[in-house]
Amino acid sequence: MHMAPKLKLSLSDHFTSRLTYRGSNRFKDIKTTFEKYKLTEQVKVSPFKPFLEGRELNFSSALVHNVLLRKMKFNKEKEDEIWLYVGKTDLRFGRTEVGLITCLNMGTPPTYEKIQAKSSDCLLRMYFEGKGSVHLDTLMLQMEIWEDKDDVYKLKLCVFIKGVLVLKDGNIIVWPDMLKFVDDLEFFKYQWREHTFCKLMSSINKDMMHYKQTVKK
Repeated sequence: MHMAPKLKLSLSDHFTSRLTYRGSNRFKDIKTTFEKYKLTEQVKVSPFKPFLEGRELNFSSALVHNVLLRKMKFNKEKEDEIWLYVGKTDLRFGRTEVGLITCLNMGTPPTYEKIQAKSSDCLLRMYFEGKGSVHLDTLMLQMEIWEDKDDVYKLKLCVFIKGVLVLKDGNIIVWPDMLKFVDDLEFFKYQWREHTFCKLMSSINKDMMHYKQTVKK
């Protein structure tokens, strides 16, 4: 006689929503482009190598969602970290953990002055008529007709950051300074870990507020 499986989460704790990731298709497109232009080895010597070599992971979206929205504890004195209560154990998640997981730069970033000095609007002028802003979908469509290997490499890095690393919903605007800054190797020294962490914390806080407003009324 088979016993009914024991619920890991009580029905009262179940949150009827989904945690999704929308960057997978863009990431596949990015990898395909790198392979097409024989840029894979070049990317592997960049700070983004772990993302390119990482294997696909399966996870329980319901369980992750429950951990993030139901088991979160905040320390008002340390707003740059969150604490998760899992298995009667307090677990911290903050900047250091993001750096260790992503392997992104944790050192001293270039100064704003150095970024400006190293920036160039060449790509904006050549492909986007010098526009002050470029939408991500426009960037991806334009790249289908480009042939310059070096430019494809630089602009696909921008697509990776805005379309995968700090993904947002909708046809988002690519940070104009990034399109200028990517023209220089100092691009890799930028604090992409901090950029990623701030976006992650913002998303978690947004989900938490939505949960409180819609569920805990």
